[in-house]
Order: sequence, then structure tokens, then C-alpha cells
Amino acid sequence: MIKSQYQWTIFSIIATGSFLGMLDSSTVNVALYKISESFSAKLEDVQWIITAYMLVLTIFLPLFGRLCDNFSKKKLYTLGFIFFALGSFLNTTAANLPLLITFRCIEAVGASILLSNSTAIVASIFKNKKRGKALGILGGIIALGGMTGPAVGGVLINFFSWRAVFVPAIPIALLGAYFSYKIIPNNCIETKFKFDTFGFITFATFMTSLLMLTTKARIWGFNSFSTVITSIAFLFFGILFVIIEKHTSCPLVKFELFKDKSFTLGNIALSLSYMGLFANGVLFPLYFQEILKFSPMKVGFLVLPFSIALVSTAPIAGNLAGKYGSRILTTLGPICVSTGLLIFTNFKLQAEIMHIIIAQFLLGLGNGLFQSPTNTAIMNTANKENRGSASGILALFRNTGMIIAVSMAISIFDTLLKIFTSYNISYQNAYIKAYHITLYIGIIFSLLCSFISNIAYRKK
Repeated sequence: MIKSQYQWTIFSIIATGSFLGMLDSSTVNVALYKISESFSAKLEDVQWIITAYMLVLTIFLPLFGRLCDNFSKKKLYTLGFIFFALGSFLNTTAANLPLLITFRCIEAVGASILLSNSTAIVASIFKNKKRGKALGILGGIIALGGMTGPAVGGVLINFFSWRAVFVPAIPIALLGAYFSYKIIPNNCIETKFKFDTFGFITFATFMTSLLMLTTKARIWGFNSFSTVITSIAFLFFGILFVIIEKHTSCPLVKFELFKDKSFTLGNIALSLSYMGLFANGVLFPLYFQEILKFSPMKVGFLVLPFSIALVSTAPIAGNLAGKYGSRILTTLGPICVSTGLLIFTNFKLQAEIMHIIIAQFLLGLGNGLFQSPTNTAIMNTANKENRGSASGILALFRNTGMIIAVSMAISIFDTLLKIFTSYNISYQNAYIKAYHITLYIGIIFSLLCSFISNIAYRKK
């Protein structure tokens, strides 16, 4: 049994890795315009800096989660920090766009290791009630990383160049690698692992098809040949992957975990929660800068109420879930998020700062109430031998929800904006209408998340 003081020291290392992985997935968003100028590239080409990162990160999540069950968690997590530091450093030296995209992929491999193993390591070092608290805080930190990325990126770009976005991660990741190797216990008995090559290829093709559909369908046209072919590939390789995994001796994803109702519905609810939250996360900075004319710095400060509410609520919710179960908290959390999004739909050409603060606080509160009990409930369904796989699957559902949310929000918003402006509505009013409708869709996802969570943790 690891002593209490060492438990929280190890937790700090794990939390740092998880925060970095999520932060860097969104920090670069606000740098795209500057990067396109720097390399004289089209924005649609520069978008691959984000797309490639998210794709590589997501594809490798099940693999590294699976490896966590067979190899030393100390070695894997240290390696994750090293890859992340290397990728971040190379990003600052990129002489052209193809090199930057390549270096982002290296960074994404490191992020995938960190995010896929974090929950498993925390679940293994904490027991009973402490586990709920620790997983709750970790879930809050992961969500915080994804939401605060654009604000951090905006501040760095405001004072420096776009390359500065990648600099802070380098020393932090190197320190993380050092302390991971020194402090994380090496108590895993390494076992032989047979790589599921065919399963990995089909999964990678399946996820690539999903990402291409969500990011390119609106550009290709929803009835175009490319969209139809990509849709067929998505369905075919998705079904093929499930068949392969059920008939291989060393599956990439352990589908027996999905036999537990709480595990299956909990992961679905997790995806829906990110789809609701990130629908606003991606559009909020754009709306406040373009329509309300707020500076990037001011937008960054307006994320603080979300952060404060999330960090304050997460450990409390984790403790309550350990005592009273996850059902009530995971039902109430998305309702708070829906209320916060509803407040945002009232903002037009002007917005009261206090109303923005209240809305952001509700988003953070709801996310804190939901993430902590959900992570705890999902990980508690897996035994010690399957925690790595469960952690990888949890991270996969979380990231898939983010990918769909970001691409869906941009696609719906962009399509509606074009429709409204074609009817001679002023650009500002068309922008606001498109933003509000996109938020209503986010509200629907959040309420659906609440409904599924209520079913997931209902006592038999």
C-alpha cells in the first residue's frame, strides 16, 4: 500500500500529464490564423495541425491503455512525457507546414500515452473513498485543460509569436518525465503482449473515416461521392473492427467490459457531456472576440469562473459519489451545463459581464458534478487486470465526444451563417442566430447525457 503523501505526489505527476495533453489539443486553435500567415498557407490546410493531432491521439488511446495492463506504468508514463516534450520542442523549430503537422503527430503520441494511462494509474494507487475524490479531481483537471487552452494560447500569442504556444510544455514535460521515473512505483509484472495489427489498422481507418466525415462533409457536400464513400468506409471498418476484436486472443479493446451497463452507458454519457460542453467551448472565444469585440486577454479572464467552479466542485463531487453513488450527481451536472448554455443563448450584440460569469460558473459547476462521479463509476466496474483497458476506452470516448463536438459545432455554425446571410440578414445578426442554434443543439446533448446517466447508475 502506497503511503498517503506519496499517493498525492504521484497524483500531481499524473494530473500534470493529463492537463498538458488536453491543454495542447486546444491551445493551438487560436494560433491558426497567425500560422497561416507565417507559412502563407490556406486556413483549411493549417486546420490539419489540429486534425492530425486529435486523430493520432485518439487512434492510439486503446493501444496504450491496453499496454498499461501488460507493461510498467512508470516506463509508459515517462515515455509519454518524453514524446510530448520532443514534439513540443520540434514544433517551435518547424520551417514549414508539413513539418509542423509531422511534429504535432509526435507530440500527439505522447499525449495519447499520458491520457490513456492517467485514470488507470490513479485508480491503482487510491482505494475506496479516496479513489472517488482523486478520480474526481483528475476528471476536472482534464476538462479544465481542454477548456482553458484557447485562453492560454490567446495570452501567449498576444505577447509573443505563435511558436510561444508550444514553449511552456517543454520544461514541464521534461520535469514530468524525471519525476515519473523517480516516483511512480514500478509494481507491474510485465507480461507478453501480442500486438493486434489487423485490429489496430481497422480501428485507425474507422477513426480516420469518422474524423474526415465530421470535418470535411460540409466542404465536400453531404451528397457528394467523397462523403458517401467515407460514410461506407466508416460503417464497414467499424463493424469489421468489432468482429476482429471478438475473435482475437489479444484484442486492442476488451469488449467484455461493455457487458456492464454502467460502463457502457457511462462512457456514452461521457461523450455526450463533451459534445454539449465543447459546442460552446469552440465558439465562445470567436463570438466574444468577433461580435462583442473583447480582447483575447479579456476572453481568457472570462474562462476563470468556469475553472474556479470546476476545480472547487470536482473533489467534493468525487467524495459524495463515493458515499451516495453517482446517479444523482451525474443527472444534475448536465442540467447545470444546459442552464449555463441557455444563458449564453440570451447574449446578442451586448452581454452583461455578470451574466457571462454566472453562465461560465454553471458550466464549470455542472462539469464538476458530472465528471468526477462518472470517472469513478466507470473505473470501479473494471478489475485490477483491466484498469488500463478501461482507462483507454474512457479516454477514447471522451476524445471522440470532443472531436465530434468541435467539428459538428463548426459545421452547423458555418452552414447556418451562410444560410442566414443569403437572406440579407446582417452579418452580426446572422452570426448571433447561428451561434444560438448551435448552442441549443449542445443543450439537447447535455439533457440526453443527463437522461442516460440517470439510467446508467440506477440500482437493479
